[in-house]
Amino acid sequence: MDICLARVKKLQITTNIYGKKIKESSFEFKWTFEEAIKDWFEDNDKKYLE
Repeated sequence: MDICLARVKKLQITTNIYGKKIKESSFEFKWTFEEAIKDWFEDNDKKYLE
């Protein structure tokens, strides 16, 4: 079995997201949390929010 260098490198990168750090940065969200949930709900045929 060959080892894929790109996959090994990907394992070294964290995917943790720190909300406080984002909030304190100058990052501007495109949607509010509520708008994002409503959009997701519509995209899922108004299912899966039980």
